[in-house]
Amino acid sequence: MPRRVKIFGERNTSTNALRQLIESNSASRVLPSMARDLRNPSGLLLHSMHRFGWGTHFVERLADRNFAGQPPAFAWKHAATYFDDLSSLDGALVVFCVRHPASWLRALYRSPYHVTAAREAAPDLTAFLCTEVPTFRRENLGGRPMHPAALFNAKLTSYGDFMTQLDRAGIAHQTILFEDFAVDQRAVFSRLAPFLHSPQENPTLLEKSTKGGDEDAAYYADFYGKARWRDDIPDPAWELIDREIDWDLAARFGYRRDV
Repeated sequence: MPRRVKIFGERNTSTNALRQLIESNSASRVLPSMARDLRNPSGLLLHSMHRFGWGTHFVERLADRNFAGQPPAFAWKHAATYFDDLSSLDGALVVFCVRHPASWLRALYRSPYHVTAAREAAPDLTAFLCTEVPTFRRENLGGRPMHPAALFNAKLTSYGDFMTQLDRAGIAHQTILFEDFAVDQRAVFSRLAPFLHSPQENPTLLEKSTKGGDEDAAYYADFYGKARWRDDIPDPAWELIDREIDWDLAARFGYRRDV
């Protein structure tokens, strides 16, 4: 079974939590996905800068430089998956983390990570959806700014195309829905276990978010299992989401507007 796992997923899709679940409960190891994972001096410096909130243009350019020319096995985990050479993933399991588009857009507004400046310029979610956010060279989208919904569409399009490539190359892949992870980590791990090396029969589950906070696993299971996040999205934002999200594309990953 694969000793190596590569995770791709947008921000706020539980990529860190899934990595922890896999590595805590199997002999498989997740391939590098952030600058600090590359174990070079500038990558470790970047980790320290981000820890202290130094999200400057210089920091982003340095992160781009760290990932320039990296094969898919060592690409940024948030990158669009447009790669010509898949050989670095031979024998690995590739996992895609996805999330309901409206829930993801709400999450990006609340936790903007690398698009903080665009978020700070928007007084509310509706305005944020109309704001272009930056993309970075390591994001593999040509560096062009995009509306948040267009960014979501672009990432899912790339995942779908990459899955076709993986199938042709005989490389195993799985898709994990954020909501499934929030509701039942054990079931998610059971799905992945046949692809992992020496998986634990009774996995140790995460009780808290890897990002901190007081909420426990039961809270997330209730909040996302019952889609309570929908109450936080005002009607004008829903109208934009309905218009800008490619719902046919979202349906390929199991998502509908009303689910």
